[in-house]
Amino acid sequence: MSLSPNGEPYLGRLVIVGCVHAGSKHADMKDLKPYLKLADRCPKTKFLVLGDLFENAIPARGEGMSFEQNRTPDEQMDDIEGAFQPYKARIIGACTSNHSMRTWKEVGIDLDANLYKRLGIPNVYQGLQGVVMFMGKKIAFAHGNGSGDNWNDAKKLYTIYPDADIIATSHRHEMTSKWHGNFKINARGDRLKKHPLFVRTGGLMNWANYAQAELYSPQKPGFSIIYVLANGKIEVNTNGL
Repeated sequence: MSLSPNGEPYLGRLVIVGCVHAGSKHADMKDLKPYLKLADRCPKTKFLVLGDLFENAIPARGEGMSFEQNRTPDEQMDDIEGAFQPYKARIIGACTSNHSMRTWKEVGIDLDANLYKRLGIPNVYQGLQGVVMFMGKKIAFAHGNGSGDNWNDAKKLYTIYPDADIIATSHRHEMTSKWHGNFKINARGDRLKKHPLFVRTGGLMNWANYAQAELYSPQKPGFSIIYVLANGKIEVNTNGL
């Protein structure tokens, strides 16, 4: 029987991958492997991929970050494809992100769309945002952004998908979660409590030069993991591996 970190039997485990930043001098692809290998040990493991897989700091839009790369964008694509190829059947959803959008804005090429075509799973890719079902839970997801308080982007996404059980975002390199209490009104006008779960996953980037320049706090590397328990409840591990 598969057990969650709190010792509860679970129906499914969802690893939320984001901000790998392959090709950056401040990120190590080896840190991705333990998360992917979770699928080797348990068939109940799936992946939701929220972008920034590639550093992709092209000179036209990298604002000097191209000097912090040790792999070209093309090599970064090869590295990510090679890492995910054995696990492509476990990916249930994916979106794009600001780092990939640099190339799209410059020449109209969507790196993420091309990645999932190369993997042979183009249908998992949903563009800028999307919705998937996992163990009976509706999950709305997007890469997210860095403006305002830590949950501004999740709140905005929730207004678009108000029937979602879980809102998943990335971008800020911080593993964290919270229950967002609110009310919904049924057809009779009754006020009903609802508590969707907001989850932000982390990343593999160390304290890059641009982060130091912007006075961003260094974050622990890793990804948030959602467990749907046998009793239908949700448990989240935001400690990393």
